[in-house]
Amino acid sequence: MIRVMNVISDTNIGGAGRVILNYLCYADKDRFETWAALPRGSLLKAPLEKAGAKTLEVEGIADLSYHREGVERLRAVMKELKPDIVHTHGCLSGRIAARREKIPAVYSRHSAFPVPARLRYPPGRWVNKFVNEHYADRIIAVSPAARDNLVQGGVSPNKITVVMNGTAPVPRISEEERAALREELSIPPEKIQLLGRLDFIAHRANFLMQPVLGVVDSGALARMVPSPAEVDGVFFVPLSHLLETAPIECEYELIPTPAENFPYEVIGIPRNYKWQHGWENVPVYPWQGRAIWGLTGRITRNLVRICKTPG
Repeated sequence: MIRVMNVISDTNIGGAGRVILNYLCYADKDRFETWAALPRGSLLKAPLEKAGAKTLEVEGIADLSYHREGVERLRAVMKELKPDIVHTHGCLSGRIAARREKIPAVYSRHSAFPVPARLRYPPGRWVNKFVNEHYADRIIAVSPAARDNLVQGGVSPNKITVVMNGTAPVPRISEEERAALREELSIPPEKIQLLGRLDFIAHRANFLMQPVLGVVDSGALARMVPSPAEVDGVFFVPLSHLLETAPIECEYELIPTPAENFPYEVIGIPRNYKWQHGWENVPVYPWQGRAIWGLTGRITRNLVRICKTPG
């Protein structure tokens, strides 16, 4: 029996939690014993236990990638539990604790985002490379895009294994979905060949989108009749154009605006605290007076990267 200890610092159910919940649906429970170290009050605790995992609540890791106290508390848990493998996600404290306890550590990267300049160039690039490679025996990227993102930040490709994102197989199209396809585009579902799922998109508006890639019969496309109530317009862009033409990369700033009742005093920070601003990247693919952009642009960019990935 191989004992795997997952360390997840999220208090909510994010990408890491969903991957483990899906894994537990298919895991060989005769070979692998799954544990999860979670922050106290994590929303993952109940669904993980229902799915067959054993959980431990650890102080000092809630929504934190690194905290010195969290490292020591995780070390104490590992000394007692004696896992064969430690699997971490966004929690650097878990990787450091595993390294100090001489336990093999695997780090899974679930996201891809624009790499800031401080990580693309030395010395930040060197520091990022050291931290990721020293504190993980192996790094899992849940998609080619996530792997490319790590490499852009200095991590060696030889350290990374791509394991597609752990979502369930594409289910059969339900009668309701068939009806929706007929209503929106008048395309019979039997004229669509599903190829598989693309990377999920975690949107800042607090939802996950899972695009599904398919091939539509050309005759059905020619006879397509979009519903005005559901579809504003339809246009086609050759895949060859997308593969040969880089998008226009645009960015806009994300500025945190805490509510008036934000508990500054409880946390111990001043009300004029300088919040770190973020950036949103928007790929735009112009085509004959139209454009693919926004979420559709991100889906398109990911598809292009997959098409260009050898093998």
